[in-house]
Amino acid sequence: MQVLHYSVGEYLPHFDYFDPALPGSQPVLAQGGQRIMTFIVYLNTVEAGGETLFPALDLKVQPKQGRVVMFDNVSNGKIDPLSLHASAPVLVGEKWAMTRWIRERRWGS
Repeated sequence: MQVLHYSVGEYLPHFDYFDPALPGSQPVLAQGGQRIMTFIVYLNTVEAGGETLFPALDLKVQPKQGRVVMFDNVSNGKIDPLSLHASAPVLVGEKWAMTRWIRERRWGS
C-alpha cells in the first residue's frame, strides 16, 4: 500500500502495469507478476481539482473522502490500454490518497 500526497500540481498519465515488452519489466514481473488491478482510496475531499482522469474512457473521478476507485490493469490476460490514468492538477488545497496494487502472485514467489 502507498499513501500519496499531492499539493498544487498534477501527476502525468501513466499505466500501473509493467509492459512485458520493455526489458526493465522482466525482473519485477518475475518477483510478483503483473499488477492486475489497482485500488485508489481518497483520504480527503479536494477543494478544487485533483480529479483522477482516465483519458481513453473520457472519465473523471472527483476525489471525495472515502470514495474508492478500482480498475483492471490487465484484461483477459493482456495489458489494458484503457487503464491509462492521471491526476488533474490540484487547484486549491491538497490531495491525499492510498493505492493498492493486486498482483498475480505474492511478491518473491
